[in-house]
Amino acid sequence: MKTAERFCEVGALLYGDVWQAQLSRDLGIDQRRLAQWKAGVRPIPAGVWVDLKLVATRREGEVNAALLLL
Repeated sequence: MKTAERFCEVGALLYGDVWQAQLSRDLGIDQRRLAQWKAGVRPIPAGVWVDLKLVATRREGEVNAALLLL
């Protein structure tokens, strides 16, 4: 799997169909930059993968908190 494809898959798993706007917000980047990464026009910086892990961990906590309310 190419880097851009893996990035897109992670984004979709975290946020569903509207992942680009939400992920760019959580990463603190412009949506245009994210679109460039998605298209493979710009390389995805190595540090973004660390940031994605942090976002995923935070989202996991949010989901677990929601499950406790059910």
